[in-house]
Amino acid sequence: MEIRYYRGLPEYKNLEEILLPPYTEPKIANLVRALISIRLDPWYSCEGHLSYKREHQHPFISFNPFSVTKVAALKYLVEGYNKDHEIKWKVVEEKCLIPSTYEELFKCCDERRKGRISRKKLERLQQSADELAHHIFDNRTDENIRKLILVYGL
Repeated sequence: MEIRYYRGLPEYKNLEEILLPPYTEPKIANLVRALISIRLDPWYSCEGHLSYKREHQHPFISFNPFSVTKVAALKYLVEGYNKDHEIKWKVVEEKCLIPSTYEELFKCCDERRKGRISRKKLERLQQSADELAHHIFDNRTDENIRKLILVYGL
């Protein structure tokens, strides 16, 4: 498949045509694809698990933060998503995308926290990851993103 570029961004028709890195879990796959569509390089992702003691209880994606412009574009797109949705997301330390809703229940992130996320809440976060993926993909050619690309390049 030939990849065409539109003002610095790969020109994809839909999320499903973007190739995934190996070992990407299915419930976070579209969000990984969405980050690839804005040329961020995901290097680890997790869809969230209730049963594993050492696993994360929430979906997240860690990515290579080598481009300030790409991270700025992601933050802009996440802020746009957060305005219209109940589940909120945030970029942490310029290298990780996590949901901020129910964060107090993420026992895996801080052992001092006593909470435990329920299956229903985890499923809602996973559904939100897919919604965020479509928001990022559908809005990646937004005029403000184009300005970032033109001024700073990707």
